[in-house]
Amino acid sequence: MGPDGALRRVLRVPELRLLFGASFVSLIGTWSYSVAVTAFVFERTHSYTIVGIASLARYVPGILFSAYGGVLAERFERVRVLIVSNLCSMVCQLGLTVIAIASGSIWLAIVIVGLTATTEVPYG
Repeated sequence: MGPDGALRRVLRVPELRLLFGASFVSLIGTWSYSVAVTAFVFERTHSYTIVGIASLARYVPGILFSAYGGVLAERFERVRVLIVSNLCSMVCQLGLTVIAIASGSIWLAIVIVGLTATTEVPYG
């Protein structure tokens, strides 16, 4: 916060409050998603190896495609990139939900986890 009240001055700006609030909700959602995927895969397989594979599917696309995501984010209007990225991620999450409810293939779920991570790259 600091003695000069810098944080208070920043939080007086409505757009920044909205941005900080949205970032906070997004962080909670990302954390919850990671926990849910790990619990889902372990509950279905009881295999630490497959849980590790699911975790790799969650993080490797960010490593592999981050440069391309940056190019997309710079080449197109940023708000549109954010919206399209989130909509694609939502479609993947709906697919993952259907797989979980229908007790579908765990490997298909892991592929969708990787697709979700790939669609999130431009957002980052």
